[in-house]
Amino acid sequence: MRILIDTNILLDAALARPQYARAAQDCLSLLVSQKMRAYLTATTITDIYYLSRRELRDAEAALRVVRDLLGAFSVASVDGPACLNALSTGIKDYEDSIQAVCAKRIKADYILTRNGKDFSASPVPAIAPEEFLREYGEK
Repeated sequence: MRILIDTNILLDAALARPQYARAAQDCLSLLVSQKMRAYLTATTITDIYYLSRRELRDAEAALRVVRDLLGAFSVASVDGPACLNALSTGIKDYEDSIQAVCAKRIKADYILTRNGKDFSASPVPAIAPEEFLREYGEK
């Protein structure tokens, strides 16, 4: 199984966002423990660094977050053709469109996100953290 992890899931886990952190952290743990093929886009990595640094007010802590993510997950490249293809997906948000294009390129089964409605036009279906845990978590 291949999963593309949306930026919001990673931020929820890294920044311990009260309402969302537990499900996000449980999903990431499940992905690692089950040795599923989990990907982040290259643009997600830069977004995570920028937003973590701003939120944590600590560049070293933000770099640790990035280092941990790079150690645990694969990176889906974002190149010129991906950026161009993202313009024609029908997804309103360009960043989400790039995620969808990359998910298709890596042949992902799902995009793990808590904003599923944003991916309604995606060629790869979105799955919410709670649904992912129900479906693939410990039985």
